[in-house]
Amino acid sequence: MLLFLAFSYSSPQTFNFLFLSHPLPLLLPTFSSCCRPHHHLLLLLTLLASLQYSAHSFYAYTDELYVTPYIASHMCSFDSPVAVVNATVIQIGISAVLSGPSASWETNSNAGLLLALDDINSRSDILPGITLVPVFADDAGEYTPGFLSGFCLQRMGVPVVIGPSYSDAAIGASLSLRESGIPLVSQSATSAQLNDRDASTGYPSFSRIIPSDDQQTLALVDLCVKMGWDKVVALTLSSGSYTESLLSAFLSAAAVSEKVNVHVSSPDLPPSSGDPIERAKALESALAAIKSTSRRVVVCFAYYDEVLELLPALSSLGMIGSDWVWIGSDA
Repeated sequence: MLLFLAFSYSSPQTFNFLFLSHPLPLLLPTFSSCCRPHHHLLLLLTLLASLQYSAHSFYAYTDELYVTPYIASHMCSFDSPVAVVNATVIQIGISAVLSGPSASWETNSNAGLLLALDDINSRSDILPGITLVPVFADDAGEYTPGFLSGFCLQRMGVPVVIGPSYSDAAIGASLSLRESGIPLVSQSATSAQLNDRDASTGYPSFSRIIPSDDQQTLALVDLCVKMGWDKVVALTLSSGSYTESLLSAFLSAAAVSEKVNVHVSSPDLPPSSGDPIERAKALESALAAIKSTSRRVVVCFAYYDEVLELLPALSSLGMIGSDWVWIGSDA
């Protein structure tokens, strides 16, 4: 059984508009000026991030012949002129994964965002007389590029930022924007580390539209307890704030429950940019070690591209079937 789910425990800090078919007219009926206080921009940013996240699943607006050149022509650069926020134009910062192994995964998300922006700009009942223009920065889903993306967008003077989608990049971008107070809203960065709102050491301007890892792992442990799965394997396929935060929160929640015994498997795989054959062998070796145990319930904390590697390996080793339960986080 495969259960690759996105858990959404409700939380007072969670903005969840993902399943509203068209929420903007309901929530922004009086938004008529770009020069209103920041909370209006933050609300609009939250809605756009929600549309971007949900767009990955169902928007067909993914023609790379349009999306890729458009993003290339709207990139943040340290040589670019500083953005001008006036009564008719708002430049919105977009920190996105535009390079690296996960870039293709965000193509639909970026296309959905452009579709949402086109929809808002073409309507007269949401932002009459206002045009939203995106400015993209490549965070590569990693800490240092994320820090630089936030710095570049800050230099351009954007009032708000959508993203980053990956926790490592979100931590970097949030740190570079901390002094300026420019708000960020991420569509999928879930690390519990980002819960820290301390003005001098935390991430006071960061927010997200989905629950953090500590909420997600509560749901995972509750599921195991409900199903009577008292011996499970927690599998991670890479390091980084996302997987480390999830694993730590899961182990803590399992310990509190006193009903779920967790064996951790964190194989040291060669980098995805290296030899694919060596990486596949290392992955199969780690999975074979799990197969040799009596545990048949595996909770997997992994990125999207890692799951695409994992599934064929499971099939070849005979680790998919009625005897096995695989639970995914939100890949």
